[in-house]
Amino acid sequence: MNLSLRNKTIFSIALIEAVLLIALIFTAINFMRNTLNDNLVSRSSTVASLFASTTKNAVLTYDLASLETFCLELLNNPDILYVRVVNDENQVLAQAGDEKLLARQFVEDIDVDNVTDGVLDSYANITEAEQSYGRVELGVDTLNIKNSVEIIKNWTTSIAIIEMALVALFSFFLGNYLTLQLETLRIAARKISQNVESGAFNQAQLPVNGNDELTEVTRAFNKLVTTLEYENTRKQAYQHELEDLNRTLEQKVEQRTTLLNKRNDELIQINQELQATQKQLTQAAKMASVGQLAAGVAHEINNPVGFVKSNLSSLAQYIDIYSKISTDVLAIYGKDSSQSVEVSKQNLATIINSEDLTFINEDSKDILSESVEGLDRVSNIVKDLKQFSRADVEEKTWLDINECIES
Repeated sequence: MNLSLRNKTIFSIALIEAVLLIALIFTAINFMRNTLNDNLVSRSSTVASLFASTTKNAVLTYDLASLETFCLELLNNPDILYVRVVNDENQVLAQAGDEKLLARQFVEDIDVDNVTDGVLDSYANITEAEQSYGRVELGVDTLNIKNSVEIIKNWTTSIAIIEMALVALFSFFLGNYLTLQLETLRIAARKISQNVESGAFNQAQLPVNGNDELTEVTRAFNKLVTTLEYENTRKQAYQHELEDLNRTLEQKVEQRTTLLNKRNDELIQINQELQATQKQLTQAAKMASVGQLAAGVAHEINNPVGFVKSNLSSLAQYIDIYSKISTDVLAIYGKDSSQSVEVSKQNLATIINSEDLTFINEDSKDILSESVEGLDRVSNIVKDLKQFSRADVEEKTWLDINECIES
């Protein structure tokens, strides 16, 4: 069974109070019973001693009539059940009281707890000049003591029951008071768990009243709520930043894809040009040997010229872009006032954002390198042809046939 903190508090306080009351009841009852028992033993011993002093003269003078009178007078006490006077030879001189008790053998009782017949038996010696002439035996009723103990026990139990009821009531109100703030904290914590997605943590703030431990817990809870709200705000800000970065990345990917498509179209165009050139070379193969030589030479020249032309076309586009950039830069730095600086900045920003300048710079170097290589190839072809024809050499010279064949 799951108990709430309030019920646990009430139950714990009531249980502790019940244990303390039970211990107090047993302690009080035992103390009162022992006190009454000790008083009864002391009273019985005192009465026996006083009665021995009273009857001493009558015993010494063997005045039996006085002894009978003394015994009857002693029985006027309601708790004295019997009394007997015996001499030193254990002969009964006088007695009075319950005949059944007088008929039994006398045995002294030291403690009331050891009494089994309801009578506390006591005696006192009758002495004169330190010589014993007999003794007085009497029995005191213990029923009154037992009744008193029972009355005390009943009263104590009744008081304990009333005290338990009051403690339970007090525990109930105290438990409610102590757990009221905790219940408020529990409700606020539940609100936080319900508002995690929406981030509405301000509704969970609690009022701070007092200066006890629960107030400290409330302050810590409010601080926790503030921290949660701050962290939630930071999380939302980071989320917005990530969304913006994703959008920017998508734009860059789209721009790069567009640029790659453009380069692919250019490569397709070059491939088509190469295919057209290949057709021309196939047609030239049908010509005569001289025509074949001319076609071969044309092929060797047109091939580098073709990609140089293509490279120059791309380079022209790049120059156009850098021309626009230079125009805007000159307008920004005051060397060209044909347009406003703000418009130039906007144009420049548009060009920078729309064109991949890093790729253009790297591609421009490749284009120039490839173009120079192509022109070198054309120059080498012309040089080899001139060397083969020996048109510019009038006198005879040594010739490496291997180089001639290779060229």
